[in-house]
Amino acid sequence: MPHPDLKILFQGKWSNNQHLISSNQREAAGILCALRRSETYLRERQLRSLKIETDSSSAAYNINRGSAAVAIVKLTDRILETVEDLSPQLNTFHIPGKLNVITDSLSRLATSGDYQILQDVLMEALFALQVRPSID
Repeated sequence: MPHPDLKILFQGKWSNNQHLISSNQREAAGILCALRRSETYLRERQLRSLKIETDSSSAAYNINRGSAAVAIVKLTDRILETVEDLSPQLNTFHIPGKLNVITDSLSRLATSGDYQILQDVLMEALFALQVRPSID
């Protein structure tokens, strides 16, 4: 029997063909992707209950009440259909920003390292600051 407090965390970056308009759509899609990605693992555990934690109060509210605005109703329905096959009981909770340290850190990993300094901008800044970089 698995540990009752086992946490599964996911992070990633949306590709261009996964572009969603609102943050509520992205959050709901993220929950659905995480469920689908871990579906086999969760099914093997024969869960009695599943707890979803999200930093989106809208996503938590929509999933708990089983309905949503037109823009995300299909995503919400797919989440509920996926969970229905996995667990007899679902609880979705909103985690306020101050308490959401781990998942916020994971979401930042997806964007870290995507930045670079353009060579001409670097040279202009070094010249303006009269700095000569050197390597020891």
